[in-house]
Amino acid sequence: MRRYIKLFAILTAVMLALVLALALFVSFRETPGVAPRYIFLFVGDGFGYPQLTLATLYNSSVLGGDELALNSFEYIGSAYTENTYSQITESAGAISAIASGIKTDNESLNIDFEGKKHETIAEKLKRQLGYKIGVISSDNLNRATPAGFYAHQKSRYDTMAIILELAESGFEYFGGSDIVGFISTESMAGKGLRDFLGEHGYRYINTREDIEKLGSAAADGKVVAVSPMLDPYGTIPYAIDKERHADSFTLAEHTKKCAEFLYGDGKNGFFIVVEGGKIDWACHANDAATLVHEVIDFDGAIKAALAFYHRHPKETLIIVTGDHETGGLSIGYSETGTRLYLHQLAEQTISYSEFSFLVQGYRRTGTPFEEVLPEIRRYFGIGPYDGENADFYLGYGDMEKLRAAYDMSMTDPSERPFTMSEYMAYGFYDPLTMTIIKLTNNKAGISWGTYSHSALPVPVLAMGNGAENFTGFYKNTEIFAKLKKLLDLD
Repeated sequence: MRRYIKLFAILTAVMLALVLALALFVSFRETPGVAPRYIFLFVGDGFGYPQLTLATLYNSSVLGGDELALNSFEYIGSAYTENTYSQITESAGAISAIASGIKTDNESLNIDFEGKKHETIAEKLKRQLGYKIGVISSDNLNRATPAGFYAHQKSRYDTMAIILELAESGFEYFGGSDIVGFISTESMAGKGLRDFLGEHGYRYINTREDIEKLGSAAADGKVVAVSPMLDPYGTIPYAIDKERHADSFTLAEHTKKCAEFLYGDGKNGFFIVVEGGKIDWACHANDAATLVHEVIDFDGAIKAALAFYHRHPKETLIIVTGDHETGGLSIGYSETGTRLYLHQLAEQTISYSEFSFLVQGYRRTGTPFEEVLPEIRRYFGIGPYDGENADFYLGYGDMEKLRAAYDMSMTDPSERPFTMSEYMAYGFYDPLTMTIIKLTNNKAGISWGTYSHSALPVPVLAMGNGAENFTGFYKNTEIFAKLKKLLDLD
């Protein structure tokens, strides 16, 4: 009998211990004021639900890859993106809403209609909690979305003022694409960008070796780490073009390095903003193949953050959203009915941007149309019907459109007519490139409504400590408000 009593006592003690442990765990999860120490905010520029859906479908049905990290988030919300003056926002107004919680016009960065400057969530975290800050983008580091976390300007195009604010921000890590538009003045004694940043305590590095050997912010100070391989615009090349730019330091590599660099010995928290900036560029050009590769590349950066999260699950928060949707993307087209042929997008192996540069070469050399057709087949996998390509070919009407676009592309841009008709057909892009992109997109079952932005809502995906706060439908200013409340900031 004594043995049974003793065994019962032991089992009771074990049960009580388990209940207490569970209670402590729940208490930790639900106690207000236990804020995340490590925060990743991913902003897909131009990234709406259609972009997420198309990339998911392409990844599963064409690439047969593992599930996108984007689809693993437990908490899902949606944000409306309209501005005060416009139901369709631009990037500056949208990022101001996310970064500082204000509605403003389409050109201002964190300045309201009364001219008041508003402190961003990154600045608040640095000033009030001592968090280290990282800003990463595949777009230029002084363009609207990355600048939205450190700049306060009436015009997103006030380049030098924004560069000065970057240098004076004190943020520890800027990474990805380059800073563009720096103008050396006489008052600066002819100093270049590297010297200018150096005067503000930043080390400018742009080799793979230098970026990879970075240790920690505590040891190495503040850095501007620029990818060693850039396109003519000073940005990380499109993912679809990576074979032509093999030495580029990717968005995922920057995210991993930045987290390591800011984490250091773990004594300080950090806030890292990662922009998938060229999702927007691809959608402006209505280029579906380039778009899906950009979203999958963006997803790779999110996976890098998830790897950090799995090492620090109780202290990490990851949020993914978009500033607006671009292109009015529609997954469906009248001529293809209820069928999609996304495998045809895989035939495209070059971005609209890279192909446009090739077209410029054709114009300089006077390359005949008949010699351009094999190049189109090479890069887009399509050409006139030849008896073998019955499912994916250029019909008679397609060839007429392509020939007219070729003639336009071979004309000097300054001499081309530009009416609404030309704009609707080509936008502000190369006519031949846009025509082949539209033809192949439509044959895959993809259509577009605009070369600009749309009023579609954007997803808000969250995981980790405090993620449950980001569900529901709300204005994009609530992302700032929810972070501010979660982190108990002024």
